Amino acid sequence: MTASSLIKPSSEHGLGWWLDESYVCGSDGKRILPDWRQGVTKENRVRISWKQLKQWYRVLNILFKHKEEIEKDIYDNLVDLFGLKVDIVFYDMTSLYFEGEGPAGLAEYGKSKDGKGRNRQILFGIVMASGWPVAHHVFSGNRSEKKTVSIIIEDLKKRFKIEKIIFVGDSGMVSSENIEEIERQEYKYIIAQKRRRNNEVEKVLADNSDNWLICEKGTKVKEVNISDGARHFVVHSEGRQSYEHSIVENNIKKTGFNLELLKKEANRGKLKKPEDIGYKVSSVLNAAKGHRYFSWGITKEGKFQYWQDEEKMKKEKAIEGIYVLKSNDKNIMPQEAVTAYKELCNVESLFREFKDVLEGRPIWHQTPEGTKAHIFIRALGYLLDTALHKKMEGSGVNLTVEEAIKSLEQIKIAELKLKGEKHQIVTGAKYYAGAVLKSIGLSGYKNLLPGMI
Repeated sequence: MTASSLIKPSSEHGLGWWLDESYVCGSDGKRILPDWRQGVTKENRVRISWKQLKQWYRVLNILFKHKEEIEKDIYDNLVDLFGLKVDIVFYDMTSLYFEGEGPAGLAEYGKSKDGKGRNRQILFGIVMASGWPVAHHVFSGNRSEKKTVSIIIEDLKKRFKIEKIIFVGDSGMVSSENIEEIERQEYKYIIAQKRRRNNEVEKVLADNSDNWLICEKGTKVKEVNISDGARHFVVHSEGRQSYEHSIVENNIKKTGFNLELLKKEANRGKLKKPEDIGYKVSSVLNAAKGHRYFSWGITKEGKFQYWQDEEKMKKEKAIEGIYVLKSNDKNIMPQEAVTAYKELCNVESLFREFKDVLEGRPIWHQTPEGTKAHIFIRALGYLLDTALHKKMEGSGVNLTVEEAIKSLEQIKIAELKLKGEKHQIVTGAKYYAGAVLKSIGLSGYKNLLPGMI
């Protein structure tokens, strides 16, 4: 199941298709084959026999019962095998949506990060240390992200015995309660702050000093003291500025075009009531964040008008390419804080891989245990994904994990019958497949024969 979630992810129902086309061995060295149901109708998507499917579900339940000790064992092995030194922990969350109702009390409506607001969901939080996923947590879909941090911290101390770390999170984790809890546990934090509608950030950005420090080409940082007991780092990134500027220009163009259409519609008399005009304007401005750049009104004659608001544009320009970090670590250098936060951005990138490559959603399970076990299998697949990525990176193989797995698909096992005897051969592979195998220590194809594994 774990290998399938990495190589060809799907629901547990889809595991049969992978087994049908792959030579997967059990502990006895024999091939595991799917037990297909006979006479399946179009309306029934379950094509595996109930006996085999129930066996897989039992495996999920048994596995999940041991989740905490398995994660702890993985963590201990990472420390031993790779010298994992945990002094910075990254924590991020995402939402995973359901098809169907999902389990009551866990599958709930909430703020979707998939654009699936009409689907019930769960929140999935992952803890990363030195680029490795060491633990994950599942919360109900309507849970506030900010109210999960204390649970994560308690788990890090109790289960993993991590006493001194820097906790790195994004603006979704910022709350006075979270900061107090982190400090109460004697942890340090580096947290990105919200740039808009934030009085604290406005004070920081009001600083006009020019004491910038260069982090790397195109990125600089300066520390600003506003006397609140914490440290604040203003970071300017040329790459981020270019990216955000292009988004702003596109949003302005799109919003301006739609406002002009609305104006023509109103001038033709199709929209007369102010409340109708207001409803339409609100939809247009919210669609592409146009409220950040435009203002509007209705003249005494009842005509709709709009304009690009210079005051709003000035505020947007002031934060373009800028982000503000807050920390209670008195010893960390400003450049180190920026590096740590950029690692969080890498974690967020890997998170997208979890959702898209490993297909952690949609979820079809209807019980809390089944749902959490399904996510656990995906998390273990993500661990294998990370291990393969690190192996290839260390060997100079410039491929994504998805590309690596694709390259390995050309390797096939064939069975030959010669003079009454059966023989197995492994087909050859092109350059990239060979490079991937070599990176994980398999240099000869003979080693891939089932009898040799």
